[in-house]
Amino acid sequence: INILFLFILLLNIACKKEKLESQASTIKISTYSEGKEIGINEAISLYSGIPYKITILKYYISNIRLVNHQGEEISFKMDKENLGADLGVFLFDLGKNEKITGSLPENHYTKLKFDLGLNTALNNIDPNPFSALHPLSRDQDMFWDMLKYRFVVMEGLIDTTKMNLYNFPFSYHLGGEEFLRNIVLNIDWNIKSSENSTLPFRFDLDKIFTDGTDNIDILTFFSYHSIDDQKEIGLKMMDNISNSFE
Repeated sequence: INILFLFILLLNIACKKEKLESQASTIKISTYSEGKEIGINEAISLYSGIPYKITILKYYISNIRLVNHQGEEISFKMDKENLGADLGVFLFDLGKNEKITGSLPENHYTKLKFDLGLNTALNNIDPNPFSALHPLSRDQDMFWDMLKYRFVVMEGLIDTTKMNLYNFPFSYHLGGEEFLRNIVLNIDWNIKSSENSTLPFRFDLDKIFTDGTDNIDILTFFSYHSIDDQKEIGLKMMDNISNSFE
């Protein structure tokens, strides 16, 4: 009887521990410029003072992991409402899809890791079988037969007159194995039982066109689609984008 009682007690403890280990968690990405949160079609000023607006900003985040204070790396388990959960893929879309819901074990986390873009296996997936809302679907307009998946798409309008006319379009489609970036952010995130916890982090638009030393001139480099021509500047822009998360 004592052995049976002990077994039941240990089983109950294990079940409670398992229940506590899976807590609702949300990762929220906010887009900023000059300390202000930015949305679609809002005026932004470049380092050079040239105004521009973003009409599309989409990028893939995949392979999300967190490191707890014990140094263990834990995968972020996305909720099934994220249609890319089975593949660990999230498509950020400014103004439309900015939160990643999922769950994590109760713990204190000190690092957030993810891939900006898609690894080789994901990049080679056929987009055609997916439903329209799946992040890897052809309907998302992120797949190009020659390039495969675009990792980052950023489009908008520049006001070259500085008279609120926004008369000149720009377009950046960055993709391919050379453009995959691994992001590591220092964080301070406590996941507690029975608490839906949110980790906010920022994407700083001001860092895309300058790293503080070298600048990218939007008036001369206004269109790039990951081909060999101007690849050096395209890769520099991808480096800047990867350093824009904070």
